[in-house]
Amino acid sequence: MPAEELLTRAAAKLREIAEAATPGPWTEDITGSVQGPDRRRVVYSVGIAEGRFPRDSDRALITAMHPPVALALADLLDSYAIRTPFAGWDGINGQHLIALARAVLREEADHG
Repeated sequence: MPAEELLTRAAAKLREIAEAATPGPWTEDITGSVQGPDRRRVVYSVGIAEGRFPRDSDRALITAMHPPVALALADLLDSYAIRTPFAGWDGINGQHLIALARAVLREEADHG
């Protein structure tokens, strides 16, 4: 699949998910739950025998990757996808963008 198509598909998926989600930014409240700007909870924190769920590190990632971040990543992917022909998909930036797109789409690299 052409790199431009891969980036465009990943950008569309990020936009779809971000636009359907509770608007951000998201923050952690005093209970450890993640909340949107209107203070509605996006992720509830619960205590379990092994500790709080989600874990502190998971909550930190969830709050960092709120919808405006996803939309910014979608814009980044689209901005490179429209640069056709892009002479540098084999370069470091191209490789990172393709890896990002594949991670979003949960697709393995083509080996052939």
